[in-house]
Amino acid sequence: MRKFIAVLILPFLLCGCCDEKEIFTGFIVAKEYTPEHMSDQGVQTMSYAISVPVIVSHPPAPHKVYAEWVWFVANRDCTIRRSVSREMFNTKKCGEKVTVKRY
Repeated sequence: MRKFIAVLILPFLLCGCCDEKEIFTGFIVAKEYTPEHMSDQGVQTMSYAISVPVIVSHPPAPHKVYAEWVWFVANRDCTIRRSVSREMFNTKKCGEKVTVKRY
């Protein structure tokens, strides 16, 4: 019975160890810009330092897709994808060190 209770409580204790809003320091390894378009239209994503193919098998009903500016920030542990504003996107270049919140 004690083991059963410990197995139920242990995951909650381990989840409390991770702070989702901790800061993440790394280097910008890639940048992507996707212009505003309709979902049923083909669009060319502007990629800097990375190329990722996307395959869509059954597209949904057309809807408006807003412009998106993305940084890929990496350190020796992992790589995260961070959406940024248009102004912020142009302030840094690939290879520069940045500190962002991980959320």
